[in-house]
Order: sequence, then C-alpha cells, then structure tokens
Amino acid sequence: MQLVKDWVMNIIVIMIFITVLDAMVPGSSYKKYIDMVAGLVIIIAIISPAVKLIKGGDLIQKEVLSSTAGLKSEEMANDNAYIKVSEDVFVEQYKKNMEETIRQWIDKRYDTDVERVSIDFDSDIDDTERFGYIKKVEVYIGNVDEGLSEKIAEDISSFYNVDKANISIIG
Repeated sequence: MQLVKDWVMNIIVIMIFITVLDAMVPGSSYKKYIDMVAGLVIIIAIISPAVKLIKGGDLIQKEVLSSTAGLKSEEMANDNAYIKVSEDVFVEQYKKNMEETIRQWIDKRYDTDVERVSIDFDSDIDDTERFGYIKKVEVYIGNVDEGLSEKIAEDISSFYNVDKANISIIG
C-alpha cells in the first residue's frame, strides 16, 4: 500500500512542478520543448512502478500475500455465512414462486378465486435429485364444491406428482 501512496505522491509533485514551470515560461519559444520534456517525465513517473514490479515482483507478491493472509480465514467464514443465507433466501423464494405458480394455474384452469396455496417440499439443496419435490399441498379456496375440489386435487396430483392423500383443498 505504501508503494501506491508513494507513486501517487510522486506524480502529484511532478504535476505541481510542471505547472509552476509552465507558469514561469508562459510565451517562450522554449515552451514546446518544456512541454515535451514534462510529458516524458510524467510518462516515466507513471511507468516506473510497472518496471519495479517486473524487476522486483517478489516484493509485491510478498506484500500482497502477507496482507491477505490475515483476511483469508475471516473471508472464508463470511463466505460460508453468505452461502447459507443465500441458500435460505433461494429456498424461501422457490417456495413462494411455486405457491404462486400453483395458485395462478388453478385460478386460470378452473376460473376460481384461490385465496392462498401452501406447499411443503424437499428443501435440501445438497440433494439435487430430490430438491423441490413437493410433499404436501394445501389450497385455500372460498366456496368450492366437493366435485371441483376432487378435480383440482386430481390435477395437482398428476401434474406435480404429489400423492393425492397429501393434497388438501380447503374451502
């Protein structure tokens, strides 16, 4: 970090010096030569850290490694916590999306007014074969007759591969 601070400070000092020199020789015939030399000095000041990096790359590498080594274990702990929170958010969002999809599907297919849908599903993200498998569905519909209730349960069972015993149509 000190290397970057020194580099920036060096460029600032050079720029101030060039500005003062430029102000001292405003209309001189030497102005174009002074500008050319000033440009070369600025280019050298900007490029010199890259040259030092190439020649003494081990020093930079050691500095970077030593400064990041302390952060590594803390970052890993933060990453694990972030992953867990992300998984929880993903599972909750998946559940909400599935419930809304089922609600809209029933509304559209049967021209009914579904109040709410609640599902229970396999939420173990690590089990890629079973994740998202719907175990139980509860559909809350106002004023539904038994025949329609049975038809909705059958369709949900066949479409989402849920055991019909685990489907409740509540009216």
